[in-house]
Amino acid sequence: MFNSTFYKNILDKINSNVYITDVETDEIVYMNDFMKQTFHLENPEGQVCWKVLQKGMTERCSFCKVNELKNKEDGETVWKEKNTVNGRVYTNVDTIYNWNGRLYHMQNSVDITDQIQLSLEATIDELTGVRNRSSGKKYLEDLLKGMEEGEKFSIALYDVNGLKWVNDTFGHLEGDRLLRFVAQTIQKELDGSDFVFRLSGDEFIVVFMDKDLSQAEAWMQKIIKSLDERRIKSGFSYDVSFSYGLAGIAGGDKLSVSDVLSIADAQMYIQKRDHHILMGKKRLQRERVEREENHPDQPVSLNRDFLFEAIADSIDDYPFIGKLQTGEFMYSQKMVLDFNLPGQIISNAAAFWAERIHPDDEMMFLRSNQEIADGRIDHHTIAYRALDSNGEWVHLLCRGRMIRDKTGKPELFAGVIRNLDRQENMPDWEPNIYDTYDENLERGFYFIENSSNHERLITETRLMQFVNRQLPGGILAVYDEPGFPIFCYNQAILDYTGYTSEEITNEFQNFFGNLLHPDDEKRVKGEIAVQLESRPVYDIRYRLMGKDGKEIWVYERGRYVVLLNGRKLLLSFFIDISHEIALEQKFWKTSL
Repeated sequence: MFNSTFYKNILDKINSNVYITDVETDEIVYMNDFMKQTFHLENPEGQVCWKVLQKGMTERCSFCKVNELKNKEDGETVWKEKNTVNGRVYTNVDTIYNWNGRLYHMQNSVDITDQIQLSLEATIDELTGVRNRSSGKKYLEDLLKGMEEGEKFSIALYDVNGLKWVNDTFGHLEGDRLLRFVAQTIQKELDGSDFVFRLSGDEFIVVFMDKDLSQAEAWMQKIIKSLDERRIKSGFSYDVSFSYGLAGIAGGDKLSVSDVLSIADAQMYIQKRDHHILMGKKRLQRERVEREENHPDQPVSLNRDFLFEAIADSIDDYPFIGKLQTGEFMYSQKMVLDFNLPGQIISNAAAFWAERIHPDDEMMFLRSNQEIADGRIDHHTIAYRALDSNGEWVHLLCRGRMIRDKTGKPELFAGVIRNLDRQENMPDWEPNIYDTYDENLERGFYFIENSSNHERLITETRLMQFVNRQLPGGILAVYDEPGFPIFCYNQAILDYTGYTSEEITNEFQNFFGNLLHPDDEKRVKGEIAVQLESRPVYDIRYRLMGKDGKEIWVYERGRYVVLLNGRKLLLSFFIDISHEIALEQKFWKTSL
């Protein structure tokens, strides 16, 4: 059949495998030189194709396209094959030709094995062997785009605990081994089409296909148990664990990859923060044991010149400064006396103070401090109660600011703590503004039913009665919806901003979010959501924009309530702290 020297010379120079068979007998009538070399065949003509080009076949290959091509009008098909003789992967172009009333099958095969390997390597994280960031995010993006109503999956964002400690203690090679161990253990535990990819550093994403949050939670707990069981056999002398956050995705949510990762990140951070708090308490206990056993010298001194400037600027309050990387904090001598501290320098200060703070305020205090240490926020203003040297609970207001080092990591944290129970700090109108908050906010709620630790049912009438009470601080109720639509507020909102109620309704469409400083709007929503995931009360400070363009700093404390119609509200009490912020900014300006 194939006797044209001209065409044969052309095909023999092609760097791909070309051969032609008789459709009726499957006998090879032509094979180019390149294919003969590839399959180490000298004279394949006349032999049956599936006997010499495949392994272990007793009849025409089940994947052969000849019968399919007979029924196609264009007589051509393109497909991929992994050859059973040499294990290489080919892209095949098959055609059928009629020659003098007889059908012939021609195949041109291009070897794509190396190309596939390069493509695969480009999607794999070199260190851990799981999908890399770009591949994983692309796959996740395709999942979100292709979801239909009723479909679902869940993702977990996890972060390996203690990686920095491992790197510092055993070296980065051990840290890399830890990352590989966790990632590969998770990959082995996954089910079916579930997959994991490395997002960055020690953060990974696990995608659970067709699983809701409860099922994903069960899988993560199973993986944690598996890690603990395997770590000793794998030669790890320390605990191996991770913190994680889950996000459930359903068809119709219309979420982007960034949206999904943000939800999981907020949940994961809550676990990570609490892990750091637990580790801080354990370190404090170890340090106490070591001091008792070894009687060490005085702790290293901090920068006293900086502290003295702080004392000179805020002599009536308790200034402090601390190194976030070591956990050492220095306090004024006055605070040492008033609170019976063991010295001006306190090691592992957050855990130390946690033991002296009112149990109801402890977790709020620890989490706020951990958020500073993690670099999640640069400032905080929190109110809490602590035991003084007389064994009495004292109301304190702490305002502080964090500074980063040249690499952007949290380095120093300094500020002032005010004793709100001291006579000179008491407002004329009330013995204590925070007593007012604690007593009136709790007594003002008319609890019909406790639906959870985070939500309380209330009637609209009782809520209006509470908000309209004559208190000098701001009282506000807004719907927990985009833009914070206003339900009601007291006179202080108008006093602070200078607007009338008509202007708030008409110019700002009754959205409290429109009164926020543009730079604070997104932060306020995010911080409140994260805090209320783990406790019933949130604390935050932010800026309102007054009618004259003036920025008003406020400190707000609030909680969820639910109206009888089911709509969720944020009910909060807040005070103007613009004067304190001005002092704080002056403190930093003169101290740095």
